[in-house]
Amino acid sequence: MSQVNDIGESRELIDSREIHELAMSSHAYLQQAIWWVRLARALDVLAEEILCSNLAVLGRDLASRNPHAHDQAEALEAMGQEALEAIDAARMHVRMFAGQCAQAAHVRDSVKWVCKRVQLMNYLVEDLTLAQSRQTRPAQRTSNLRLLPTE
Repeated sequence: MSQVNDIGESRELIDSREIHELAMSSHAYLQQAIWWVRLARALDVLAEEILCSNLAVLGRDLASRNPHAHDQAEALEAMGQEALEAIDAARMHVRMFAGQCAQAAHVRDSVKWVCKRVQLMNYLVEDLTLAQSRQTRPAQRTSNLRLLPTE
């Protein structure tokens, strides 16, 4: 079974709920140490998820199944690499500025970019997967009406 079919019900290749929640945290929450701890952990988990998702293989698989969207599918690997670089930069900022209230908003802004990149990758995979399922689904009849014999 291919990785495309494994996406299944969640419709998200890479789970971005926690990183999104932390990126949208209130200014008051940014001032607390727990935000920094959760953020560091969430960035580490997100990087691991991106690495484990094997975007190069997934992109090739999607490109072979969707020839009309070959370029978008092949771009998935580059998007993942950009996200990993941004995660590394955000993680470095967390190490450098942890606990410094003045830097929290700046760090949160870098995490927002990471969050948007991951969401964009998820949307792309979802769109390509849906396009593939539409192509493989047999043509449905336009009407469920049956002809009745006339007398």
